[in-house]
Amino acid sequence: MELSEVHAGQAGNLRWTVTAGAVTDGFATFLTVYGPDNAVLSSTGSVAGEPSPESPLEVSWSRADGTPLFVIARTVPDVERVVAVTTGDEQIELSLSPVVAPFRARFGVAALPSGCSLTRTIALPQNTVVRERWASSRADLQGESRPHAPGSAQTCGWHPWPPS
Repeated sequence: MELSEVHAGQAGNLRWTVTAGAVTDGFATFLTVYGPDNAVLSSTGSVAGEPSPESPLEVSWSRADGTPLFVIARTVPDVERVVAVTTGDEQIELSLSPVVAPFRARFGVAALPSGCSLTRTIALPQNTVVRERWASSRADLQGESRPHAPGSAQTCGWHPWPPS
């Protein structure tokens, strides 16, 4: 498996990188979080199919000891913004990469504020909401690391936006 760095940034005194690449079972996306001394604090990944109009947003999240909850997203190219919504209804915009041509995708990351948990993520192409993904279990709300696949009934669901 050959991975390429597709996005990088900082959250406070932590540095993070996103690497991605094709694998036998689909497409892998990994987030690595580094401490102030450049030591790896956490590394997490997920494997899913390529983003498509039917599945424009793939989301996973992870929290390691001593790090905030990180939300990681992979989107179709026309998504211009991804917003994570916390249990307190705070909206946190993910840092979104430019379109990564070889993968026909964009990659996003946000570190949620201390004490916040994720309830849903929203993808917005040209300021229009496409889909909303809700966390569906207590483990999800507490920030336990869990990758998500579109349509996976055990972990998440797709809901049209706005809700009816």
